[in-house]
Amino acid sequence: MIPFHHFNKLPLEIRERVWEFALPGPRVLTLDTSRNLGVSERLIFSSVFKAKNPAALSTCKEARAVALRRYRLAFGTSNVYFDFKGGDILYFGPECFHGTFLDQEWGWTTSTYVGPNEPSRAVKVCLAERVRRDLEAVRHLAISRGLWENHRERYAWFEYQRVLGWDNCCGELLRKRLRKFKSVERISFEHGRQRVEHPEGHEVYCGGPVSEDPWFEERPFDWRTMNARETLHVKMYKEHVPWLEEWLEMDGKWEVTGDLSAVALLSRWDAKDLSEEEKEEGVPEARLVDIKFVPDEPKRIREELWRHRWAELLGG
Repeated sequence: MIPFHHFNKLPLEIRERVWEFALPGPRVLTLDTSRNLGVSERLIFSSVFKAKNPAALSTCKEARAVALRRYRLAFGTSNVYFDFKGGDILYFGPECFHGTFLDQEWGWTTSTYVGPNEPSRAVKVCLAERVRRDLEAVRHLAISRGLWENHRERYAWFEYQRVLGWDNCCGELLRKRLRKFKSVERISFEHGRQRVEHPEGHEVYCGGPVSEDPWFEERPFDWRTMNARETLHVKMYKEHVPWLEEWLEMDGKWEVTGDLSAVALLSRWDAKDLSEEEKEEGVPEARLVDIKFVPDEPKRIREELWRHRWAELLGG
């Protein structure tokens, strides 16, 4: 690095422009809903699969002022900054073991101890209003493959997943569940398994999640140019997904995968059981996106976090 000692002599508007260019692109912030059960005042984010706050927030007062035009403390936390107007992604990832947070209307029932001679009472708990407002302002969601693909046993209670045949990929029901995210414009369904960008370094380093196509800039391949073997797969899809042809005939619609579960999910997402309001206003754009993990710190740091987490879970 070459120091530039005359930076402070530049006009303020140029310095601010430089700080703007220094801000990161879309980040992936990973929720940990396994620890959010019973917590209503804030959301809990992963301590393992984490996205660091922009460095400009702690560089100097001038840089912080520029960063705060885009980022603000969010979701009831004291240390998580989120870019609502830009491209930050709220990710239901590896630590979202249940789909209940997506299924429920951000409320749950819990038992409250009354007294030694009184039965426990069921109490309805809802997320705090400020948390709900932030969730309703999110524009881009990502959902891990484990929450939408066919897991008949482990995720059988996930309400939008059916347990018979390919009906488990119930895209139209999932679409309705996610309407509570009122500002959402894009849904990224994680297609591949979590992977490290540099496999040779994964024994020493671990990373934070990054979306490969955060703005849906790369076009998937055209289903009409498939080879003969893949064309046979499309014919098979038609037997399981009766409305697939209608979906493929929609303007600008592309075949994006050879995965029957994903085809069933996406075809039902924006072609099945649309309400009159959805037909008029449209539905959020949905795409299959890979989530990769870019090495950002020594693995031993994460391992220490996991040891503390296990100690908490085991009561020690």
